[in-house]
Amino acid sequence: MTQTLQTEILKACERLNSAGKKDIKPVMADICALLGWEYYGFITHVVASFTETKVLVSTNYPLTWLAIYKLKNYYESDPVVAHCLYNNLAITWSADEALWTDFTPKIKAFMRDCRRSGWTGGVGIPVHTHHHHGIFHLTTKKPFTQKGEAIQQARLYGPIIGAHLFETLVRINVDDKIILTQREHEILQYIADGYSSKMIGDKLRLAESTVVFHITNAKNKVGAKTRQELVTKAYARGLLSVDVHWGDQTILNWPEIDVKIADISKKSARPL
Repeated sequence: MTQTLQTEILKACERLNSAGKKDIKPVMADICALLGWEYYGFITHVVASFTETKVLVSTNYPLTWLAIYKLKNYYESDPVVAHCLYNNLAITWSADEALWTDFTPKIKAFMRDCRRSGWTGGVGIPVHTHHHHGIFHLTTKKPFTQKGEAIQQARLYGPIIGAHLFETLVRINVDDKIILTQREHEILQYIADGYSSKMIGDKLRLAESTVVFHITNAKNKVGAKTRQELVTKAYARGLLSVDVHWGDQTILNWPEIDVKIADISKKSARPL
């Protein structure tokens, strides 16, 4: 059964990868059915700059509940949201009032509205990338005590499904994907570290005019007018990252490795 479920989930994720805007909900309905849930919600954001964010949402929640949630600003007191924004592991919640003893009054008010709307529980799965925070939520109105297997499946497959759903929403809703060349990215890193065009040229053995050429191309791609704007917009969009060279920083500095190298050297020096 587990192998069959895994195969069906992967097939559904492949359908999601090629889905259009109108196809997402039908595919997600199939995925929910496979996992044993009736409702799903997914929200994330794509950062365009430090002051501009595009929110992406996909859900089959009833509009009445969404209206209540927005009207009462429940995103500020929703414990699933609070957990998923700062953690990587899934969280399971129940509308059973006996479990609310440590909740704040605001969270208790939110949970009461959940119960009044028929929700009995769910699983929240964080979906994080380098610059984005997302939440994939599976919920039910059926008796939550009967959802043991569904909870396990949600925690197991939820991160995979959430990642595919995130990529699909970005593909459909963000049509200005920016791709920097390797050289543009390399020069951008030096700009972020405060290097001038001449200093970058000396470091990379390039003419200063060549460095300026690459910077101009990167500005045009990102939509920046200045070097500072180029760095901030590139970082906000996830285009600027730190390259970590693992070799010299880790393996070669392990004392155990040095001991083993010395041992190997002694053995190789012995006459045959």
